[in-house]
Amino acid sequence: MTEIAVERVQERVEALRSDALHAYDPTYRPRDTRASVQMGEPSTQANLQAPLTCEAPPGAFLVLDAPDGGRSYVRAAALTVRDGRLVDGDGLPLLGYPQGAAAGVVGELRIAGRDGLLSRAVALRIECDGSVRYARRTLDTRGSAATQWLALGRLALATFEGGIPRIGAPGERTTPPLDPRVQGGRVDLPRALERLQEAYLQLDALRAARTAQDAGDRTALGIVK
Repeated sequence: MTEIAVERVQERVEALRSDALHAYDPTYRPRDTRASVQMGEPSTQANLQAPLTCEAPPGAFLVLDAPDGGRSYVRAAALTVRDGRLVDGDGLPLLGYPQGAAAGVVGELRIAGRDGLLSRAVALRIECDGSVRYARRTLDTRGSAATQWLALGRLALATFEGGIPRIGAPGERTTPPLDPRVQGGRVDLPRALERLQEAYLQLDALRAARTAQDAGDRTALGIVK
């Protein structure tokens, strides 16, 4: 019985290890459902050293600030934070509607103030209305850690009519909303790591129980002899 239990937990460990390793792959589907982002939830990026994949809905494009001063339009981008700015893999800033800016003003999305300068952001997420938020870890007066989600703004999408780009926020007027199921990977990395730690502890306990059982069996055989 103990052998069967050990094998099952070992299989769970391997599944969770695979899920953790593929946390940022948007095409990967978690092997352990308890480590998956629930349908409808925004995907989170637990580590800003890895990119967060963002994909525009059908018929729309993400808007980037091009090196020549114009705009670049792409279907998808791997986003990360550099010097407080939200950029794609080539370092081009993602454009949108910055938090606190005048209505309709399109500009770079950036983490403002000390959070950007001191790299306090630990995670990003993108919601179906295009809202981009970052997580900031803080400590209260008792030294307990807490996570705050703060808004950068909303990303902009471009649709084309007669070759002319029309810029808007997802879900407003004729601009389609984002599908949260394709933004980032489908693995909730903090949840996967928590489940993996639990599985390792359970595996250690089962192995200890098996060792004790084997020792008891040997003692019983010795007495019989």
